[in-house]
Amino acid sequence: MIVGPSGPNAERVTAALEQARVKVVRVGSSPVACEKLAGAMPQVVILIARELPPLKHELEDRASAVGALVMEVDEQLDGDAYEDIVNDIITTAITRKMERDEVAPKSSPDKGPPSVERNAEMLDGDEVDDGWED
Repeated sequence: MIVGPSGPNAERVTAALEQARVKVVRVGSSPVACEKLAGAMPQVVILIARELPPLKHELEDRASAVGALVMEVDEQLDGDAYEDIVNDIITTAITRKMERDEVAPKSSPDKGPPSVERNAEMLDGDEVDDGWED
């Protein structure tokens, strides 16, 4: 998620992320980003303009709640410093996406999502009852 006003910095960051095939959601301000975070579930929230401390703090809290990191790209950056920041953002977004996908419950295509009944079928009744006191 890229947060901040439209302009050259927003365009260059968006273009770099899209070129790396990172899904981009653009919003114009921190309050709007706070509203959309839960639905978008981004890996990284990128601030492309300086934000007032109370708004930045609220954005960081909301981003943390959905498991996203807040990173900043100063509009004055260029050259190697800019490339390093953008590459770090891309790497972080992809790594966090892969980690989140790894943790997500997997379903079997032929049997559907895991269920209590299916899990119980996989266990012998005696195994389930082991350790229980009468």
